[in-house]
Amino acid sequence: MTPCSSAPAPPAPMTPELIVRGLGAARQPLRLVIDSRLTHRPDSKLGQTARTHPVWLLHGPSASETARKAWATTGARLIECPAYGSHLDLPETFRHLAAEGLTRILCEGGGTLAAELTRHRLADDLALYSAGCLIGAEGTASLGQLGLDRLAEAPRLTLREARTLGPDSFTLWSF
Repeated sequence: MTPCSSAPAPPAPMTPELIVRGLGAARQPLRLVIDSRLTHRPDSKLGQTARTHPVWLLHGPSASETARKAWATTGARLIECPAYGSHLDLPETFRHLAAEGLTRILCEGGGTLAAELTRHRLADDLALYSAGCLIGAEGTASLGQLGLDRLAEAPRLTLREARTLGPDSFTLWSF
């Protein structure tokens, strides 16, 4: 088998900055981070740019006071949300965001967040990008457990768009 890409690996792990890049004077979005225990580092790119590009940190009651104070010094807005176990209660969290005037949110996260958004019917669309590369069980799941007992319970999606992007593909699905 051949490698998925001939591009060299990045020199060091990159911290997400969650800004629009490469589009000239693009309007920067409000950056929301769901971090129930505030484990993200305040000295990260997000923290370093919180005053110039707003960051809202959605966290649970179990977030430490030390982490809250450290993030507060960056200029980030801290929003405590209800939680169950180690996860935020997403329906309540999204109701709070709607009350703040946020009605359209682009969520980019891991499989656990994707599963929670799906399970609670909080997503309208699902955008998938594929590099035509098989990773297998060694990779990270793009969708966590949905807690389905039967296939009939699986959410059904409608394909709205499909495009080829160089060697990759993009599909847009609606719930």
